[in-house]
Amino acid sequence: MYFMRLSATILLLLLLVAVPPCWAGGDDLYTRMQAASLEVLVDGKLVGSGWFVSPGGVGLTAAHLVRSGGKLEVISTDFGRMRARLVAIDLGRDIAVFHVKRSLKAFSFLQIAAKMPVAGQKLYLFGAPLFRHGIMISGEVAKPQTQFEWNNRNGCYTEVFPVSAMTPEGFSGAPWVDAEGKVLGLQSGLMAWKGAPMGIAFMSPLQGVSKLLADKKDEITVSLGAMLAEPWEQPVGLDSRNGFASEGIIVQQTFSGGSLTNAGISRGDALLALDGEKLMSRDELIQRVRSYQPWAEVLFSVGRKLGEIEEIPVVLIPREKF
Repeated sequence: MYFMRLSATILLLLLLVAVPPCWAGGDDLYTRMQAASLEVLVDGKLVGSGWFVSPGGVGLTAAHLVRSGGKLEVISTDFGRMRARLVAIDLGRDIAVFHVKRSLKAFSFLQIAAKMPVAGQKLYLFGAPLFRHGIMISGEVAKPQTQFEWNNRNGCYTEVFPVSAMTPEGFSGAPWVDAEGKVLGLQSGLMAWKGAPMGIAFMSPLQGVSKLLADKKDEITVSLGAMLAEPWEQPVGLDSRNGFASEGIIVQQTFSGGSLTNAGISRGDALLALDGEKLMSRDELIQRVRSYQPWAEVLFSVGRKLGEIEEIPVVLIPREKF
């Protein structure tokens, strides 16, 4: 009898080990994400996704979906269609905070993870891609550090984690969660070549969300007002005689009212050094620019055509001002 009880206990333990917990990408995770997730409408049009971050109706979505204004609404599987109020945005991370008036019942919400993503970590995304409701897909963190990607609708670079995943339009603003259902970031965009997705999604980090929630005002994004490229991104055969340099960070396009335009720096110029320190990558340049206060004056060493180098002062204008 003792051995029979022992055998039964061992069998039960083996079954518990063999069967993965339901939150590891299973139905329970889907149910929790569905309850907390939202579809985002602007002027009655479905533009993307979002989710509640608190039971009191505070939610998050992508800034590029809602920054232009318009009537903001969200659709919840539990509460239906509700009017929302935009609270604050952070263009540099493509994050927007909104608020829905609390009902008699608390809203389901997703908690924010305490740890940063690690390379290879499994993630799950829930949203409404291409007008399909309640879709969950998976992906993996492709890099444990953030990088900067151009966001055309915000007119600036967005700080993101790359994620190995195919993410159709409509997932923007949706939550990326870990296997425990804790949020690590939100869907901002994707890598594309000639309009075709390349299987890398961009996940906005949630650093700074607590500040947005506490301050209830927009985060200022210091910007050069330009699209930038590293020398090896240029087509073969282009060099400084054609307006492209072989070192530094190349200015591809500038925008009216932006920092570089106002300083007389234009397409084809190369940003060689910032305040005397040589520039080696685009990400490094953007990170350093954002470490300055808005309206600070910095000094760029600029490579011009025919090998000329000029020292040019540049006032760093917030993206929100042009």
